[in-house]
Amino acid sequence: RRRFLPRVFFHHKEHTMTRIAHLFLAAALAAAAASLPAQTFWERDIWREPERPFLFYGESAEKERKALPARPLEAITSLAELKAERERRLERAVMDPSRENVLAYLEANAFVQQKAAAFSDAWRDTLLQNPRFDWTALHPTVNLASTTLSREREQSVEQGLHALPKSDWGLIFFADGSRLTELMAPIARRFAAGYGFELVTLSVSGDLPLMPGAAAAAGLEKKTAGGLTHFPALVLVKREKAMLENARIIATGVVDSTEIGRRLMRLTENHQKETTR
Repeated sequence: RRRFLPRVFFHHKEHTMTRIAHLFLAAALAAAAASLPAQTFWERDIWREPERPFLFYGESAEKERKALPARPLEAITSLAELKAERERRLERAVMDPSRENVLAYLEANAFVQQKAAAFSDAWRDTLLQNPRFDWTALHPTVNLASTTLSREREQSVEQGLHALPKSDWGLIFFADGSRLTELMAPIARRFAAGYGFELVTLSVSGDLPLMPGAAAAAGLEKKTAGGLTHFPALVLVKREKAMLENARIIATGVVDSTEIGRRLMRLTENHQKETTR
């Protein structure tokens, strides 16, 4: 024990001296740093700056954003300004959802809705006084009226198709080997046979087993009605102007007979108007 005690004593003494030396070294470094010149703007770390004004992320920018006053809505005289004010309040409420900011947006939104409701009422009142601008006045949407008018239009189309001179018009059906052609071919044949139209079937993809007697299109589809790109296609041809460039497309894809009749009558009526001008 007598030999061990002096060793422990000297060990603690050395440790204490080491700590004192470290303290003196730290003080010397601090004094040296204090004597150095201050960092310039280009040497500072912008991400450690407390304000960073040019990035608009600091507290000063936040205070400026909150300090923007809400514009009185009654003083706004244009729709563009009203939209801008509502969007500005919405942005503030989303970025800083305080009670005051949300309330300011709700005020602007309610003001816009009131304006829209007033416009809607004025719209209806004006249409009542000026029925010439009201589409529903001449095209009623009431089930009884719309059903009756639709049936009458179909009867008119039916009569017009039967009265149409078949010697003036002909039909050409361009077919390919697709499933749509298989579905459309019998519809086109029944329509032509039912109303007495001559129908010529042209194949754009070689032989068609389901359509015997179809002739090869031989590239005619490229100049018919400006060029056909989708098949099947049913076109209307005026016999006195038999050039395929003057043909009119009635249907592409699968269309029922009723719709084919409507389109055909519309095309022939438009042709009649053009020739009588």
